[in-house]
Amino acid sequence: MATKNNRYRIGSRLVGLAIMTFFLMSCSFQPQTNSDQHVELSENAVTNVLNGMQSDNHGLKMSCVYFAGKYKIIEVSQNLIEEIQNSNYDELCQMLAGAFMKLGMIHVAKNCKQL
Repeated sequence: MATKNNRYRIGSRLVGLAIMTFFLMSCSFQPQTNSDQHVELSENAVTNVLNGMQSDNHGLKMSCVYFAGKYKIIEVSQNLIEEIQNSNYDELCQMLAGAFMKLGMIHVAKNCKQL
């Protein structure tokens, strides 16, 4: 009887190990998204980014500048130019420069007072 119990334990451990291995392997081979994919944004999303860039909340402004660069929102480029000319914050200027690089407008980033 002791040998039957040991066989059952070994068999259940092997099945459990096989299931865990399959699970871990399937999770690690998920396809990665392409960072150059074109994302279609709604009119509301662009309006929200514009409103956030005009906010007095520094963190919100930084996030909106980041997303404008990440999703390559050309519609906000004029607001980005105004912001970089008026900005006195190092962090914001760096974020704006990164957004301009992603938008392909690196020549504008040189206008920031802090850079």
